[in-house]
Amino acid sequence: MIGFNLSVDFELGWGDLARITEDDEFRRRAIDGTERTLEVVDVLERGRVPSTWAVVGGCCCTSLDELQRRAPRPFAAVQPQLERLQRSRRDYERILFCPSVVQALAQRDLIEVGSHGFLHLIPAGLDTAVLQEDVAASVKLLQESYGRRVLSFVPPQNYFWPREAFAQTPIRYVRHSPIVYGRPYSARGLVVKLLRMGNDVLRPTRHPIRSGEHAALVFLRIDRGSGMWRVQLKTLRDAFRRMTGTVYCFTHPHNFHSSAAVRRLAELCDLVQEYRERRALEFRPFARDLGLETNASVH
Repeated sequence: MIGFNLSVDFELGWGDLARITEDDEFRRRAIDGTERTLEVVDVLERGRVPSTWAVVGGCCCTSLDELQRRAPRPFAAVQPQLERLQRSRRDYERILFCPSVVQALAQRDLIEVGSHGFLHLIPAGLDTAVLQEDVAASVKLLQESYGRRVLSFVPPQNYFWPREAFAQTPIRYVRHSPIVYGRPYSARGLVVKLLRMGNDVLRPTRHPIRSGEHAALVFLRIDRGSGMWRVQLKTLRDAFRRMTGTVYCFTHPHNFHSSAAVRRLAELCDLVQEYRERRALEFRPFARDLGLETNASVH
């Protein structure tokens, strides 16, 4: 039996503030992908495929002042990038905020709303107290605004976050931070980029997540053209047939900026359903179970 998990990192422009400030094409993709969100959700619902949409909490706000008020220390960490974006893009609010879209996601039965942090922080060089404030602000806003308990956390760019960052929150599941071919999945440089491509398209790397259990993390190359998608879909089919453990697939809304990308998602849903009907696949939560005994609800 193979496990399967699908997550979507819902982040608008938060995933790369510098790039969306400078790159007009990336800005267009981010906006177009967000506008297709409900179309993507409809495809998942037709395929009866549950998914976790890990939302950057900042997307649910309406102004920079609100961001700063809700999480002052995390805000200070990204304030220079936000001020530059504000100066460069007259429509910066459209790039950062979309509370109505998150509201629509929260109303869907097959969607779990998770946290992708409040401001998409990278933990390197940041004090644990800043990370704690970021997670708590995200969970509090998502739970208060949409009435959904938030149990899952997707680390921005798959970086490892310390357990202490989730203290005093209900976060239970954290997507693992994998090593592929001996390197951290999110490390920088051309060599690691090529290793990621090999992991995602040719052979997912299995790594231990707990005693006796293994997982593979695969970024869906759904926007890279039909040829690459055909290869990746075959790789996923082979993984479902041969692997043990869990395959964790993830993507971003800006990768669904075209109707062709949405159709490719439908093909993935068909594959998942095929193996589910064979009783060879089951849906599983994120790999790293923190345990509820040390966490509490955010009030």
